[in-house]
Amino acid sequence: MLCLTLTESTIAKDLEVLERNRRFVSMSELRVDCLASGEMEKAVDFPKKAAMPIILTCRRISDGGKCELADKARIEILSRVAEGSFAYVDIEDDVKRRDLKIKRGEQSIDFEASLKARGIRIIRSFHDFEGVPADLFGRISKLAARGDIPKVAVMPQSMLDVITLFRIHDELRE
Repeated sequence: MLCLTLTESTIAKDLEVLERNRRFVSMSELRVDCLASGEMEKAVDFPKKAAMPIILTCRRISDGGKCELADKARIEILSRVAEGSFAYVDIEDDVKRRDLKIKRGEQSIDFEASLKARGIRIIRSFHDFEGVPADLFGRISKLAARGDIPKVAVMPQSMLDVITLFRIHDELRE
């Protein structure tokens, strides 16, 4: 599957980019960390307008995004936007379980459990823009064992790193 990452500042611009590229992709990722402040509320309806599976993401600066908020506040944003009919929500692998417990009025909600109850699949992503960590296979296996969809974004520094990635891919397919 090919996924188009949408990083425009408005929902209208993201939809324009999607329409220009629709025939090439089978899904899209909406990066709400790139949206202008007034656009966040419009993101809830994005999956209906896009008419394809959409991944919801709010990426931290340390992971290549633009969101400067603490994890708890970032997860609260994801929770509000995830009220839409998203197919997936991407949460970084190191986000603590306590940060996935959010307040809605007087109620405490387990964000992860609420997504699963609505049939929204969870992607747990790992980012390393310095290289390929030696324990990458273990990281991916741990994420997959929890039932999450593992995703990695790494920066190979050599042909050996690339070969390692292909080996991990082959081992995980078995």
